[in-house]
Amino acid sequence: MKTFLLYFLLLNCFNLLAQSYDPMKAQPGFESSTEFTNWQKAGAGNFVRNANNQRSGSFKAELNGNLQAGGRVYNPNYSIITPATGTNYVTIVAWARRSTGATPLLNLHAATSEATLPLSGGLTTSATVGSGWTRVTYTFLAQNNTTYFPVIYASSASTSSCILWLDDVVFYTS
Repeated sequence: MKTFLLYFLLLNCFNLLAQSYDPMKAQPGFESSTEFTNWQKAGAGNFVRNANNQRSGSFKAELNGNLQAGGRVYNPNYSIITPATGTNYVTIVAWARRSTGATPLLNLHAATSEATLPLSGGLTTSATVGSGWTRVTYTFLAQNNTTYFPVIYASSASTSSCILWLDDVVFYTS
């Protein structure tokens, strides 16, 4: 009986610990208007939400215009805090697709404050975005006990306008 009670107690403690720490922060597309309005734009282009041609769900986001100067979108409310000890990595995943116009280059990054927003792609992952949905992933070694939020940076070498669709952004620590 003592063995059973000890087992039951340990199992419940493990379940409580597992529920208290969830390293995954999933941004399920841009489904609700609240999720979308938490994203902010800096730099070139317009940032809108629409319900056409999304990868999944009912809505996607669209960054459009002349992106030669670079357009950034970021969400300081969609943050994660890395654990205080150990080796920690932060990963950002975004799905992107070029609708029309010039071919954009997509960079993913993470910032610790709005003052540290990257002015350009910087030391991030880059992907040329074509006419089909492309999964872009960026993982980096993060500082311990630090808050990060995602930054998506798009640019084009052309002065022509382009329309870049974004969907299913995921941000997590491991």
